[in-house]
Amino acid sequence: MGKSSFSNKIKKNELRSGDHIYSYRSAHSFSHPGIYVGHRRVIHYTRTDEDQPSFDIEGSCRRRCGFDPNRDHDVVLSCIDCFLSGHSLCRSEYGASETWFTLKRSGTCTTRPGPSDPPEKVLKRAYSLLNKNGFGDYDLFENNCENFATFCKMGRG
Repeated sequence: MGKSSFSNKIKKNELRSGDHIYSYRSAHSFSHPGIYVGHRRVIHYTRTDEDQPSFDIEGSCRRRCGFDPNRDHDVVLSCIDCFLSGHSLCRSEYGASETWFTLKRSGTCTTRPGPSDPPEKVLKRAYSLLNKNGFGDYDLFENNCENFATFCKMGRG
């Protein structure tokens, strides 16, 4: 699929380990990002607030990946299908020009200089946060899933 001024839609077969991916939720009112780690798996940061879950899928995918959207979470590993929850797959761009950044919807790209860190570093950060560190208390503006994905990609929020 081609790029548009609103998203960076891709097909699943275009995914690369270490990609910062996202999918829009609630009629494109917000996006949910994560880090693609390969083998149809995604590490992402989810809210632990039961009143406002990050996912709108019913039940769980325990048979395939073990992800259960009804449990409290922080940093989780799920299959790509649970991550997408039936929504389109998009990939975030790094090192976009100011002009391109201005034309794009928020969260689809960043103007931070240069490309992101190599996939090995991105995956190391994501797995570290999954396995032991977590990502702290969720905050809509200061500590959210976008901050998590950007931190994994660049080593800073």
